[in-house]
Amino acid sequence: MGWNIYKASSQPTAGHAGHARRAKYKTGVWRQLVAGWRTLSPDIMKRHGNLYDKIISKENLKEAHRIARKGKTKKASVRWVDENLDKCIDELHDSLDRGEYRTSNYVTKTVFEPKERLIYIVPYYPDRILQHAVMNVLEPIWDKLFTYHSYACRKGKGQHKGSSECMRHVRRYKYCLKCDCSKFYYSVNHRRIKEIIRKKIKCDRTLRLIDEIIDSVNRMNYFFLLCMVIFMRRWELEMWFIVEAALTVAGQCEHNVPIGNFLSQWCGNLYLNELDTMIKHKFKVKAYLRYCDDFLLFSDDKDFLNRMKHEVKNFLLDDLHLKMSKIELFPVTRGVDFLGYRHFPNGYILARKSTVKRMKKHTKGIMHNLKHGDITKETAVSMISSAQGWLKWANTHNLQQSMKLSTLKEEVLAYEEI
Repeated sequence: MGWNIYKASSQPTAGHAGHARRAKYKTGVWRQLVAGWRTLSPDIMKRHGNLYDKIISKENLKEAHRIARKGKTKKASVRWVDENLDKCIDELHDSLDRGEYRTSNYVTKTVFEPKERLIYIVPYYPDRILQHAVMNVLEPIWDKLFTYHSYACRKGKGQHKGSSECMRHVRRYKYCLKCDCSKFYYSVNHRRIKEIIRKKIKCDRTLRLIDEIIDSVNRMNYFFLLCMVIFMRRWELEMWFIVEAALTVAGQCEHNVPIGNFLSQWCGNLYLNELDTMIKHKFKVKAYLRYCDDFLLFSDDKDFLNRMKHEVKNFLLDDLHLKMSKIELFPVTRGVDFLGYRHFPNGYILARKSTVKRMKKHTKGIMHNLKHGDITKETAVSMISSAQGWLKWANTHNLQQSMKLSTLKEEVLAYEEI
């Protein structure tokens, strides 16, 4: 009877209001408990199976080729696949269906800007197409695992969104803890990343395929190639290299996801999602963001950030087998250097000095290279537009005027190639 009175009454009584508040409180608490339970207990989250047939379907492989070829349509390998598309897709599908696929041999090259890295390159067909096909199916599953504050290699995120979020925290908080992992991709532990992948994927054939791609970099021929590269650059071998050599020969080298593999980007995100979960759910850090292996924590409490410095360092070392190359705590008034820009509390965003120096070096010789036939007009325009696009996200009006990018672009467009 009392419930009917409450239901019919246009003015809720105090008892009814109290009941509603208690029900709302219980519902809110329950939702928080369930959310925390799901996040902190990934072993009992829903796991996905029956994925392999979706990955190797001819429709998915063709879609993977369509995505992988973007920006590469002039390459001979891409044109060859375009001309023989049905044959290539059929052969790749049959190879995967029989379980005979093996990752092709890598070609390595060393890049020196912005810093020295060893890049691993696999053939466009079948390897790049396959990796895109795998991610067409797994991306929606893995993306739901990530926290909002992870900005690398995700749709709707990216560098400029991360820079904007960094600026929002810089203007609000007093102190920043800036961290960076040492040799991140090289240090990703195979056993640990496979454990993380198995928290959400239970399809055996899919797991074997992913394991094959992850383990492919540590075959003997790549090890000897790495030896040759290091000997060419340095005669004295450090102890870590001797240990790695022994482990590799014994078949026990269990780290390194190669820079250059499309799948490696997602493995890196998954790996450090464990750190995101710890920071956000265990320590309730509100002001946090990460782009790949670079991450920032903000607070007005300097002692709290000092404690977090030790917690993060220990977690990375003990759980993820990673070491820190940079971990510094400083006031935001100094400027926070993140994602190629320097962020200041007064709202100013300036381009990083090393980025500007490198940009000036590249744009300075554009007309010379164009006149001597070293680059095409299309490439020259693309280089200038890239510099303009990078600078427009910062307060760089005077810098752009001094570099005369607009004038240079007009000269390039007016130039008649012989």
